[in-house]
Amino acid sequence: MVEHRSSLPFQREGSPKLKNMYYVYLLKLNNTIKQYYIGSTPNVVRRILKHKKGDCLYTKKYLPVKLLYFECYNNKELALDREKQLKNFGSAYYALLKRLKLK
Repeated sequence: MVEHRSSLPFQREGSPKLKNMYYVYLLKLNNTIKQYYIGSTPNVVRRILKHKKGDCLYTKKYLPVKLLYFECYNNKELALDREKQLKNFGSAYYALLKRLKLK
C-alpha cells in the first residue's frame, strides 16, 4: 500500500483544520510555458491534488501543474471577488505576478 502525502507546504500532519475558509490560488501550468491558472475553493488541498492528478477539465492538458501562491479568506464572497479581480488580468493580476517575481 502506498501512503499518499501531500507535497503542499502548508499541510502538515497534526495541523488544525480551518473551517469556513476560502482560498484563491495561482497555478503554474506545464514546465515549458508561462501560463497560469487562477481558481478558488473551500478546500485548497483537495483541489490542488485534483489538479495534479489531471481530474480538472482545463488544467489536465497542461500537466504538470505547480502551486505558486494562495490567499486565504474567511468569506466566500471575498474570495470570489478576488478571483474575479485577478481573472480580469488587469493591474491586480500583474501586481501579483510582479510581487511573486514572475513578471
